[in-house]
Amino acid sequence: MKKIAGIMAVLLAILFLGACGKEEEGHDGDRGEMIDVALEVPEKSDPGEKVELRAVVTQGKEKVKDADEVKFEIWKEGAKDDSSMLDAKNNGDGSYTAETTFAADGVYTVQVHVTARGMHTMPKKNITVGSGETGEAGHQGHEGDEGQVAIHLMKEDPITAGKETALTVHVQKDGAPLEKAKVTLEITGTGASQKEMVPAAEAAKGAYKASYTFPEKGNYRITIHVEKEEGKLHTHQEEEVAVR
Repeated sequence: MKKIAGIMAVLLAILFLGACGKEEEGHDGDRGEMIDVALEVPEKSDPGEKVELRAVVTQGKEKVKDADEVKFEIWKEGAKDDSSMLDAKNNGDGSYTAETTFAADGVYTVQVHVTARGMHTMPKKNITVGSGETGEAGHQGHEGDEGQVAIHLMKEDPITAGKETALTVHVQKDGAPLEKAKVTLEITGTGASQKEMVPAAEAAKGAYKASYTFPEKGNYRITIHVEKEEGKLHTHQEEEVAVR
């Protein structure tokens, strides 16, 4: 009887492990398929006119109705540092919308940041407001290749002092994940030394992960440095974070 019981236990264990393997395989398969975002922005608008921004999120043939975060970032040509961010409304059908108005003539960029099912993507489009004239020249040419790089920092909310915090940087160039780049987080602020450089390792295509323990409560600045091809590409972006 003991021998039979032992054989039955081994068989049950084999069946259990096989079921787990199939379940994990299916789960990984679901997450492995990239999300796709169709960004809908009018080509033209007039100053003061209400404009709808719309993003449709899909994964394969499935509409993604449960995105973790969808935000629209907007900036005037040549003024990326002065961008504004709008939270999108989840319409429950895979579409996410927001409304805005543009105060003055010019060419504006609308970039949607979508985080869903462990992935992040951030396509962008331009909209011409009024005549498109800004009275300023040379911005687009000055930006060059670096103007096509998009950087997005994902962090825990809230961030707690003394606790290890996961930081993920998503980088895209020309709308595609930027792979095999050197990504470094420069952290300064309350309780930090003069400058702390934290390297981020590529965990997935265009996704670079790092961890850092913020020593004290307060406000910190994270400067994200992205480099590739021996200095041919070197850009950075600053983020402010609050630690409680």
